[in-house]
Amino acid sequence: MRRAARGFGGRLRLRGDGGSTAIEFVLLTPILFVLIFSAVQYAIFFHARHVALAAAQAGARVARASAGDPNAPWEADARDKTQAYLAQLGGNLVRLKAGGIETHREGEIVGVRVQGTAPSILPLIDIPIDVRSDGPVERFREDTG
Repeated sequence: MRRAARGFGGRLRLRGDGGSTAIEFVLLTPILFVLIFSAVQYAIFFHARHVALAAAQAGARVARASAGDPNAPWEADARDKTQAYLAQLGGNLVRLKAGGIETHREGEIVGVRVQGTAPSILPLIDIPIDVRSDGPVERFREDTG
C-alpha cells in the first residue's frame, strides 16, 4: 500500500511498505524455532520415558519370577536386568540419578522404579523421568481341591 507523504521542500512523494516482510520474518523466526525445538524435545522425552518404562518392566519380570524364593538375590538380579536393558535400548538416553534404579516389595507385590533425566536440546531445562513397574510374585501353589 502506498501513501502520500510530504518530503523536503513541501513536495509530495510516495512511501511504500518495502521491508515490512523482512521485519515480520525477523520477528517470527524465533517463535518458529522455539516451536520446532519444543516438538523435537517432546519426542526425545517421550522416547526416553518409554525406554525407562521398558527397562523397569524387564526388571520387574525378573523380580516377580525370583522373589518367591527366599534365598534368591532378586533385588540385585532385578537391578542388573534393568541396567542392562537401559544400556541395550538407550545407551545415554536416560541419565540415571544416584540410586536411580530401586527395587521394592509390598507384601506379595514386587517392582522396580527408574528415576533419571531425559537429554535436553533446549537450554536450562531438566526433564525428569520417574517410572515404575509392579506385579505379583510368581509362585507355584499346589491344587488343594
